[in-house]
Amino acid sequence: MVKFSLKPLMLCLALVLPGIASSQDQVTVYIDADYTLTQHPAEAIEAGLLAAISSHPNTANVRVITIDNRANARRSNDTLAAARNDPNAIAVFGGMHSPHYLVNLEQINNSGMPLLLPWSAAGPLTRGADGNQNWVFRLSVDDRKAADHLYSVALERGCQRPAAIAVDNPWGRYNMSELQNAADARAQVLSEALVLHNTAGERTVTDAAERIVQSRADCVVLVAGFELTSTIIAHLAKADTPPKIISHWGILGGRITEHVDFDSIMATDLEILGTCGLHQYAARSIYHATAERHAPETMHPREHPAPHGFYHAFDLGRLFLLALDRAQLDAQWDQGIDAQRNALRRALHNLEGTYQGLITDYRHPFQPVTSQTPDGHEALGREDLCMTRVARNGNLEPVFRDHDPAPSDQLDDARLYHDLGRD
Repeated sequence: MVKFSLKPLMLCLALVLPGIASSQDQVTVYIDADYTLTQHPAEAIEAGLLAAISSHPNTANVRVITIDNRANARRSNDTLAAARNDPNAIAVFGGMHSPHYLVNLEQINNSGMPLLLPWSAAGPLTRGADGNQNWVFRLSVDDRKAADHLYSVALERGCQRPAAIAVDNPWGRYNMSELQNAADARAQVLSEALVLHNTAGERTVTDAAERIVQSRADCVVLVAGFELTSTIIAHLAKADTPPKIISHWGILGGRITEHVDFDSIMATDLEILGTCGLHQYAARSIYHATAERHAPETMHPREHPAPHGFYHAFDLGRLFLLALDRAQLDAQWDQGIDAQRNALRRALHNLEGTYQGLITDYRHPFQPVTSQTPDGHEALGREDLCMTRVARNGNLEPVFRDHDPAPSDQLDDARLYHDLGRD
């Protein structure tokens, strides 16, 4: 692998693998992610995609370009524009932040460029247009399912007076609305519902913690980034009887134990949302070992602060590559980059059979989005959501509950590269 710098905020990773050797067959994949403020998810996504490319047996020459959007929606939009104008760019892999794509969603769906999301969780992202104009595909948490899942976890943990705190941005407000819907569906009311700015000061967070305590909340669902979430945890841990905290995964933007002391984590009995990659590690150990063997030397997923980024990007990367194999056989592939992007989207919609992934088995993971199939661009479902705890060393550990997915049978080597659609 050749690695070189294109400009201060752009890093190009040229990865040439066995496959079609002609330079005209080279394709470029962009990664639009925040390597400055939430570098852990960005690093994990990059590593997962590179591992998927490295492990794929029939890959054409692939060039991966990573661009640091520095948590700025304008920079993110610039990356998407650069990809659209690149005559070799076949797709963009997105990063952690949902608001960037929410504000640009109409433009994204009019661009004709597949946007593949291994992290961004905002519900509307994959439902912004009908099946003929929807270019956003996701293998990640979907907030249309996550908020109700978090509320259910609170009730399963014995909470009778759940409260909620969300960050004041489109992602946070959407989740707050969904949490209130979850309470309404159970004829309940949140004991407190607060929306705080991401840069809320000490006084504001102190006041919010006092309101939570005064509401007699016995648990709090948090939907915020790692800095705000960490500050809230530290304040609520000081209460005489700290409420349990059930957090969305925004806290995984940083290493948790570097921002909040472990005593506070224990005092609030913190659990964090994720998908089930960590839970499936033992059952799918052969496949996990294969993925890790192809990962960059510095990436050890189970010891990484944001392991879900690796698991999602690997599985989504493998689905993308399988679709790319098929797209290159499309009759319109030779008609230019716009036709190639359309061929890739058709191929994503037509992946059939079964693919064994790090998280789950994928059976026809994508289909056109319609009113009858609103989850058509969602590879994962409610059953793939799991919770984790933080170990003293800062690593995430799986929390098992009765409804969590049962461990799958061990996979043998012959099934690791099972081609979708092959009987």
